[in-house]
Amino acid sequence: MLNQRLQFGSARLSLALVGLMWVLPFLYPYHAYPVTTFYQEWLTALLGVLALPLLLTTRFWQAPQVPGIVLLPIGMMMLLLLQFIAGQVGHFDQVLLLSLYFLFAALLMMLGHFLRAELGLPQLAAILAAFLLVGAELNTLAGILQHYRWHTFLDGLITGKVSAAVFGNIAQPNHYANYIALGLCSLGLLHTRFGWRAGLTALLATPMLFVLVLSGSRSAWLYLSFILLLAWLWQRRVRALRPLFGYAAGVWLGYLAMHGLVQIPWLQGSTGSITAAERLFGEAASGSIRLHLWREAGLIFAQYPLFGAGFGQFAWQHLQLAADLRNPAISGLYNNAHNIVLQLAAETGLAGLAVLCATVGLWVWRAFVRRAEFTTEHWWGYAVLAVLAIHSLLEYPLWYAYFIGIAA
Repeated sequence: MLNQRLQFGSARLSLALVGLMWVLPFLYPYHAYPVTTFYQEWLTALLGVLALPLLLTTRFWQAPQVPGIVLLPIGMMMLLLLQFIAGQVGHFDQVLLLSLYFLFAALLMMLGHFLRAELGLPQLAAILAAFLLVGAELNTLAGILQHYRWHTFLDGLITGKVSAAVFGNIAQPNHYANYIALGLCSLGLLHTRFGWRAGLTALLATPMLFVLVLSGSRSAWLYLSFILLLAWLWQRRVRALRPLFGYAAGVWLGYLAMHGLVQIPWLQGSTGSITAAERLFGEAASGSIRLHLWREAGLIFAQYPLFGAGFGQFAWQHLQLAADLRNPAISGLYNNAHNIVLQLAAETGLAGLAVLCATVGLWVWRAFVRRAEFTTEHWWGYAVLAVLAIHSLLEYPLWYAYFIGIAA
């Protein structure tokens, strides 16, 4: 009995550390060159590693269960080693660093699977959602103070605003919008599961929608639309989940209405602002650059179809192609295709795409075909992954440890 209590306590401690890993790195306010996310990633790694000793317990090793999705980072790590042997990746330090990222993701996947077995999905999802909601609300506060430049005792803990877009303490508008969207997903779970009053939920959602609009991230339209679609599918299967659909619809409509509210003169900040709608309908430059990078990824894949150009080689290939393509919109060196599938196609070829499609395809089949479940917790999990997946098709959030920690 005592051993079971200790095991249960260890699981809760590990879960608390994972929850902090989902919050604290996103609140770190200082971002300096040469690696602006160094301390965020370092803190993510520290908290993640501190949570992992649960996998060393006898209870885990008595009946170890490894989820199939672990084969994704392990497969990529094996491919990386093959590329190094073939001379496609020139520096062993680079191989070591990338291997640590893949191993970190694999261990977190195993930890999440074990925590679900120990605590149950409802408790696991509710606690992690609560951490995400707290983190999103705190970053919302940071974004509001940043936007209006209100001087408070928190000045030393708030990242300074250097552009029209609000980016909170994450210091990147699209990453900020991603995290706020994850907070809205979490609010939906807690609202539906615990029957929170509409007034309380609206009070918590409104400031998040406010900063989400001011982030200027066009991806937010996709996030909230997909969240709404998932909620609609869930309530069609389970009528008791109609409040969840009502919440998602309210958030979508609130986001739409907020674009008008932020234009009210007394709500505008002293440093100016830009909304997602303004960027969606009035800015085409970044979209053309993204299409150009996708084209480059296709050309690299055509040149190295089997095993790709090698992990970390996109920048070099991009530089070589620049002389031939001569795109005047490209003003710097890009090291990513801004699409995870095309990035893997360029750097890992058919081998990497096979690993990705096989592992993710098997996970999707098990999740939606073999044992599909339509609970609020499953909706939350899929909504969180959908936000990260959509972002990964337009940028590269999974190249950062703090987003890997959530996805894994």
